Amino acid sequence: MNGNRRVRPQLILPIHRRKRTAWLTWSLIGIDVLVMVWIYARYPGRLTLDTLLEGTGIDLVPWGAQQNRYVLAGEYWRILTANFLHGGWIHLLLNAYGLYYLGTFYETLFGSWRFALVYLLSGIGAGIATLLFIGPQAASVGASGAIFGIAGALFSAMIVLQRLERGEVQPLLYKAMAIFLGINALFAFFINHSGAFAQINSAAHVGGFVTGYVLGGAFVHLSHPHGRRWRAWAWMLLLGLVAATATARKLSDPMTAVIRAEHAVMSENYGGLERFVAHLEAEAKEGRIEPEVLCRATALLFEANREAEAVARLERLAQADTTRLCAGKLLLRIFTETQWADLARAHRVAQTLGTLPHLDDEALVLLGHHALLSGDLTAALSALKRVRHKDDWTRYLIMMVYYAQGNYETIVRSGRPDFLFPLSWFLYEKALAALGRTEEVQRLQEEIFTHYTREIEHAPDDPRPKNDFAWYLAEREKNLDKADRLAREAVGLAPDVHYYHDTLAWVRYKRKAYEEALQAMEEAIERQKSAEYHFHRGVIREALGDSEGAIEDFGEALRMGLMPEERREVEGRLARLGIIPSR
Repeated sequence: MNGNRRVRPQLILPIHRRKRTAWLTWSLIGIDVLVMVWIYARYPGRLTLDTLLEGTGIDLVPWGAQQNRYVLAGEYWRILTANFLHGGWIHLLLNAYGLYYLGTFYETLFGSWRFALVYLLSGIGAGIATLLFIGPQAASVGASGAIFGIAGALFSAMIVLQRLERGEVQPLLYKAMAIFLGINALFAFFINHSGAFAQINSAAHVGGFVTGYVLGGAFVHLSHPHGRRWRAWAWMLLLGLVAATATARKLSDPMTAVIRAEHAVMSENYGGLERFVAHLEAEAKEGRIEPEVLCRATALLFEANREAEAVARLERLAQADTTRLCAGKLLLRIFTETQWADLARAHRVAQTLGTLPHLDDEALVLLGHHALLSGDLTAALSALKRVRHKDDWTRYLIMMVYYAQGNYETIVRSGRPDFLFPLSWFLYEKALAALGRTEEVQRLQEEIFTHYTREIEHAPDDPRPKNDFAWYLAEREKNLDKADRLAREAVGLAPDVHYYHDTLAWVRYKRKAYEEALQAMEEAIERQKSAEYHFHRGVIREALGDSEGAIEDFGEALRMGLMPEERREVEGRLARLGIIPSR
């Protein structure tokens, strides 16, 4: 009779039956909260409802965020520290709840030391995946990779226990996994609808989950009386070998060497740079590296104050078929956007670059910018319209073309630009004013005032909003005393930033403090020569009665290349000074 009786499958119970406390889970949550509070304490203006919903807006790279260009340069500790940083309170809250729910479950079932290993190694696995699959400029933060590792460990443990004990998994384990998936769906909803964070780091989630999955199953095999220990060690060894091999390949990649060299140049460590570039040239001739690697390395000479040598090398590379595109882009950028700006030399590069097939977005934007500086609005619009993925700078250049054409309606119809890119919405305001839409201009100005006032209150130590607001007030010739104070504060906070000195000079010019304006303008030009700065200094010199100096600066500005509106103003001023500029 017993043979006909249905036997209820055994419910799989925890490996360790005695009562445990999840002290480590709570400690990790406490550390995450304390780190967030500590960071906010350094930026007291950021603790608002806006930052609760939209993220901190704080640059977390100095605090240990994983930005791969620093990791590849040797700052490997960022792979670990990034797990304790979060982009905002919503980010922290969701991760803390996920850690609480899954962490307490895993820690009470399998013990604190296993939980610690899964959490730590999954966080490292998430960091390695980020290193392998995310670009060098993106910054990644958050404990979600480690939490995905806990989820993977629980999932793996369910499967292994079910096989070893031939029973049913406790429903609580399924419930834990369902809640975890719900939390991540909620987080994705916040990201997609609030714009709180730039993007989800899926690579970290996958890397953490895979690491946790391997460890969770392995720990069950090692602890269970019927476990297969050889299988546990084999899977852990395989995971370690894959991670080590992939990381070693990444670290030995030629582009990684270039990133390290870029990091050294940023630190003003120029030793061995020329030998490094020469080595890459030899490697490129043998076809062992990509052309882009050689071009980027050569451009480092320019950053290392070896401008003439860098330009000469890039001009040679621009003659070769394999490096013509990447070298041409770098030369065009140098001749339009740096102190080496030269409209004639840029034009020669643009002519060659424009004949190449399959131009990428970067090349098209550079060609459009050059055409705009040259006054060829048709060519500029043609190139910029072909850009497939238009960023804020590209959209601004397109708006500039329309504004130069007097096509104000098109600018307004395209919609108001993002406040995060001031140049575009200043131009949008000018288009509204040109159309006589006074009420809309007034409403926009009120929004701009509110936006900057709030930004400055939230981040009193951030010079950027102070500088931008000062420039806006100077352009509108409103509240110039406040503009002067803001510009001085921006310069005081970041004295090496050249365009902060330019803003201060322009504010003082508008206040008719011409001698002080000239002094500030000299500071800007000493740090960075540009066509716009020569234009501004020429205007100030003209106001001081220095016609000869003004003519010299205006001529230099035209040689380097100006936007259409500025070029027309310079040509008008030169005409009043008795000079007819050549085209």
